[in-house]
Amino acid sequence: MKDNVSKYQNELEKAVNKLQTEPLDELNVFNEPTFMPGYTRYLRITEANRLLLGIAEFLEYCKASLEKGASLETLKILINEKLLNDIIFVKAVELHYTVKLLENFLNLLSDISNEEEFAKVAETLAFYCRRVGPSGWIDTLYLHKSQMSLLFDLFFPITD
Repeated sequence: MKDNVSKYQNELEKAVNKLQTEPLDELNVFNEPTFMPGYTRYLRITEANRLLLGIAEFLEYCKASLEKGASLETLKILINEKLLNDIIFVKAVELHYTVKLLENFLNLLSDISNEEEFAKVAETLAFYCRRVGPSGWIDTLYLHKSQMSLLFDLFFPITD
């Protein structure tokens, strides 16, 4: 599990470093999707925020369901379905970094096999989605590295 967490954390840090060092035009963050002219930058950011807040609420619901006796396997199936649908949506509107973030969430949650760990991860990811969502997707991209490091250090301490 420790190797998987390190792998996902490294991938997120690479994406953030790329955002911090390359001009935004080269990253295709603000460019209009070719098949959806007029889908403005503001709408795309709003959709990313709404999507992340929806994921936060869903993860909080899953954590509460687990505490009330729901099966971990059932919740993992629901999460996989929800995140895969969200990934399809963000690919359609070309929110590339949101796609990567959701893929990392999906991989991380799929690898969890015990209920306590699942509850901690769900709570952490929900907190993260709420922190990113309302404050503006683009503005907080520069905070991802520090936020993710803090969250992973808090919930996945490295022990020898």
